[in-house]
This record gives sequence, C-alpha cells and structure tokens, in this order.
Amino acid sequence: ALVNIIRAELNINPVKPPHILLVDDQESILEYYSTVLQASGMKVDITDNPLEVLDRLERQRPDLIVLDINMPLVKGDELAAVIRQIPEYQSI
Repeated sequence: ALVNIIRAELNINPVKPPHILLVDDQESILEYYSTVLQASGMKVDITDNPLEVLDRLERQRPDLIVLDINMPLVKGDELAAVIRQIPEYQSI
C-alpha cells in the first residue's frame, strides 16, 4: 500500500527513481520499509534519530520524507512543522 501511495503522489521518473528518507525510532520498522521500497526501485535512506533530519535534508534532498509520529526525542508532526518553515524544503 505504501509503494502504491508513493507512486500515485510522486511523478515517478523511471530514469531517476524517487529518493525517500525514512525516519523512525524503531530499527525493525526502518529495515522493513526500506526493503519494501528498495525492492520497488526507490532510493531509500534511513535514520532512527530525528535530530539528524535537517542535516540529511541539506545533504541529500529527498523527494519524500516518511516520519514516525511517536518518537521519543521529537514527534513526527513537530519535525514536519519545522521542515515546513524552511522555504527550500517546502516542496518535499
């Protein structure tokens, strides 16, 4: 279902696969979704530390960020609100 939603929402270019950043505090969740998305031809980066996200955005510029809502350091909706305040990242 996640793959179908991503394909429907992003303009998928077969020459340049979408780049997804997964953020979750549970390593098993990151590994599972990373495997599923990579098997579908997507480039995937993962982090279990939401405090790393802004640095990763600057370096990697993903097309999509998938955030866990309930993380101990920073809630996913709070992190999304911070990202939305940065003009360069508003299209993500």
